[in-house]
Amino acid sequence: MIVPMHSATFRSRRSRVRVVAIALLALAAAVAGREARAQSAQMLGERRALIERATRASTEGAHARALEFLARAGEISMTPSLRAFVAAEQVASGQRAAAVGTAERCVREATPDATLVDRERVLATCRGIVSRWRGRMARLNVRLPAGTPTDDAEVFVAGTTVAASDLGAPVFVEAGSVLVEARSRRAGGFRRRIDVSAGQDVTVAIEFRPNVQVATPATARPLQLTLQSHSPSPMPFVVLSLGGASLIVSGVMLGLHVGSVGSLNAMCMIEADNLRHCPTTASSIQASAEAFGTVGIVTLAVGAALVTTGVVWAALAGRNAQRERVTIGVGGGRGSGSVALALSF
Repeated sequence: MIVPMHSATFRSRRSRVRVVAIALLALAAAVAGREARAQSAQMLGERRALIERATRASTEGAHARALEFLARAGEISMTPSLRAFVAAEQVASGQRAAAVGTAERCVREATPDATLVDRERVLATCRGIVSRWRGRMARLNVRLPAGTPTDDAEVFVAGTTVAASDLGAPVFVEAGSVLVEARSRRAGGFRRRIDVSAGQDVTVAIEFRPNVQVATPATARPLQLTLQSHSPSPMPFVVLSLGGASLIVSGVMLGLHVGSVGSLNAMCMIEADNLRHCPTTASSIQASAEAFGTVGIVTLAVGAALVTTGVVWAALAGRNAQRERVTIGVGGGRGSGSVALALSF
């Protein structure tokens, strides 16, 4: 049996599906972009509030509390300006060895960044701390045995923890007797006390021994604030993964749609009366083609929106980190630990 079917009607249905899909794509992209901007703005506001609390604490002389606020702000986004603030607070709180390490990293990050706001003052602050205190410190280069995973080893210098990301980089310590300890779940422990003098550069090669037990020092805390320059939130990657999966499904559905339309065209004939004459079995194939097309276009819209969201989210997080400015100056005469602070956003 041949069933007449207007080809214009078939094309009209497909056009309506496209219009709906385009509208869904625009709506999803707008909502996703708004959510990403809102979350990024929320994180930026939280970071700014933490910096303001750190400033108030510093003004009140509570430098340890100021460092806590700065560490939390740095977990959201660490910039050379914020690192200079940290170094100045470490000096004020008596953590001069840690301050030298922080200031050196500040110089390394700020020097090539020509777009950094108030770059010259940030560099002057960090270089001033390095110049003033580095010569009074000794440098320890801690070397783990070859092949030791950094996530399996813990290193303690003068009772403080050396972050895994700092292993292999110089650790600044006060001149005098320094206890170096390390432990590995697989290889055992290491303990050695060494005497260092100001300006000395010493390499300590860790040699784990099964019979050496090392407990976590009661005063253990990170020796240097080694925070990421950008927030390590996994959410943009989760969103990108979901978007990629949706695009794969869209490709499969659209492929099935094209195949179904091809089968439909093969079994139907268009006569001079502009009617598509098809067998009765063509109705189910047409329904399948329309379903595949609808699902394919909708998943394409959703996938594109999710991918756009992930990219915009990550880009906004990186760009917002450059929109804040922290200006620090270290004042006072020789031996003074006073710190002058000025913030602007």
